[in-house]
This record gives sequence, structure tokens and C-alpha cells, in this order.
Amino acid sequence: MSVYLIILEKPNESVWTALKEEWPDRQHYILDDRLAFLAPDPQERILLVEDICDALGMGPTNKVTGIVSQVSDSINGWHREEFWEWLAKASK
Repeated sequence: MSVYLIILEKPNESVWTALKEEWPDRQHYILDDRLAFLAPDPQERILLVEDICDALGMGPTNKVTGIVSQVSDSINGWHREEFWEWLAKASK
């Protein structure tokens, strides 16, 4: 399963609302007002980074700026235990 990192230049609640609507349940993990992870269900459809940007309203016409990147297999750091549990399940 692919995991994506979403970084917003500025906080934007409409982006997180779109994320929750498009990928409900445990498919997303919002860390704070500018950072989230997404693990879409691969059985629903194959996604490109551009698809995620479009769904979240990122682009010059919407004036939402940020970065979406697919996360590699190697990730390390210190964060809440619930985040690591989510990531372990999402990465399967």
C-alpha cells in the first residue's frame, strides 16, 4: 500500500475537509494544521500524486499551495505512538 505525505504551505481547513471526505475512516492521519499522511485503499483506484493534489484543491486556480509526496519504505523519527500504529497498518 502506498503512503503519501501532504505538507501545506499555510494552514487550510478546507484541504483537511476534502481529505476526510475523499478518504474517510483510517485512510488519513492529520498530524497538525499543515501536515498529514494518506494511505488510500488500493482496491478503490490507483492514485497519482496529481490526483491527490486535485482532490485536495491544490493548484494555482485554487491558491492552495503545498506538497504531496509518496513516502519511501524507510521512515524514522519520534512521534506519538498512535501515529506509528497507524503507519504500520497503513503500510501493509
